[in-house]
Amino acid sequence: MQSIIAVIKQSDFVETNFDEILRPHFKEFTHKNTKYMRISTFEKYGMSNTFEQVFYSEAEFEAWLVEVPLSITKLQAISLLLKQGKYNDLMIAIESDPSGAKKILFDAAHQLDRNSTMVNEIALALEMNEDDKDAFFIEADKILI
Repeated sequence: MQSIIAVIKQSDFVETNFDEILRPHFKEFTHKNTKYMRISTFEKYGMSNTFEQVFYSEAEFEAWLVEVPLSITKLQAISLLLKQGKYNDLMIAIESDPSGAKKILFDAAHQLDRNSTMVNEIALALEMNEDDKDAFFIEADKILI
């Protein structure tokens, strides 16, 4: 039997008036400053449309729990780009700005903020979508320099 994990915001759990008999089957946890309730193999309770997230493995659930760092150092970013073979692509994109402003801003930066204009432009130049950008920040944050 496949393990299925479902989560619901604690406030939604209260609003749905789930029978108190079900409460012991749920585990409370906090993720991104929101309280959630978790239950495994919930289908027998007939509540599958109620949940905010449904995961089909523990690994998938654990991946969802990973916090994306709001910033990384420029050195962490450069190290990961070198490892991925994308550093030259970044330099080409930065140096292609005829005004030279992108190069000046990048050279002056000590950290890169996840939602900054510069990071969004870099991600676009490297053909990264939002999930790719999240994965990049998570991986770069692991690099100790």
